[in-house]
Amino acid sequence: MSEKKTPFITVTVLCYNYGHLLPRALEAIAAQTFRDFDLVVINNGSTDNTQQVFDDFAAAHPDLDARCVKIEKNIGLPHGRNAGFDAADGEYVMMCDADDWMDADCLEVLAAKAKETGADRIVGQYREVGSQGQVLRDRPHAKNPVRVINGSWHGSIFKRSIIEENHIRIPENLFYSEDYCFILNFTVCSKTFCPVHKTIFNYYFNTDSLTSPKQYDARKRLGDSWNSLVEVCADTAGRADAETAVQIEYLLLKHYYPALVTLLCQTSGAETKEVYALMHKKLLAYFPHYYKNAMLVPWQNGHPLSSRVCCWGMSWVERLHGLWILQAFLRIRRPKKLVRV
Repeated sequence: MSEKKTPFITVTVLCYNYGHLLPRALEAIAAQTFRDFDLVVINNGSTDNTQQVFDDFAAAHPDLDARCVKIEKNIGLPHGRNAGFDAADGEYVMMCDADDWMDADCLEVLAAKAKETGADRIVGQYREVGSQGQVLRDRPHAKNPVRVINGSWHGSIFKRSIIEENHIRIPENLFYSEDYCFILNFTVCSKTFCPVHKTIFNYYFNTDSLTSPKQYDARKRLGDSWNSLVEVCADTAGRADAETAVQIEYLLLKHYYPALVTLLCQTSGAETKEVYALMHKKLLAYFPHYYKNAMLVPWQNGHPLSSRVCCWGMSWVERLHGLWILQAFLRIRRPKKLVRV
């Protein structure tokens, strides 16, 4: 009996009670023009029809090398994601969620660039898509992006040998910023990355769950999650070379400044000041000189223009103690959507 051939890419799809959206993700994978891949679906303790959806899909596509890792009880997203790393066989690994989906040429584009360059990480562009199927915005790279290009894994593949040799896993007590944790640890342990200037992946962005005042919990979204993110960035920056450490700190600020705008829009009075004080105190504790980050100068810093302008502008608003003036202005001209960079 011949040994199983190692696939070039292992695609992992994590699903927890998203059986109603999983078919779209799976059919998009089945439609890929590049075929040297295998598929691992992680049923992360789902109580809906996720398992049946996978079983039906596998039966309808016997040509695909597809298997399901079934976790009996959900104990958190990191556990499920780590199970996907453990099950992966490919030279490269791609992480997906059940509500996201690929363009038909996604794997072909990424694999071609990986074979051409041999880079440790290949980073494609993605678009954010709303619940009604509308494209909210594209997420292009800068013309010459920096190595710490973003904190998400949408439309990216990662060399599995680096993951395994350094045993990169997501701490299972981490309930926020798990993508940043993986990305930054991988960056510190790897040497090369290669951007692909083509949009090939669709990230489902549920705006309703974020923008509804009844559902928005500032302390949870901007307090607890912020603590995890700062600690992850501080840990990885401390193990990185000087240039990468500056990029990691800036990636944190790319999250921080838009979060402040969101805070000003979604809260008021004592709550605004309380959450801001918590966020600022945490940031200062680990990055006391963040105002001086060289990448805050917005001229071609390796990030898209909208990101550069937002971070630069908000850094001066904060330094000049103008947050409350900005909040009063936002009360008059309230943005129609949350600021994200």
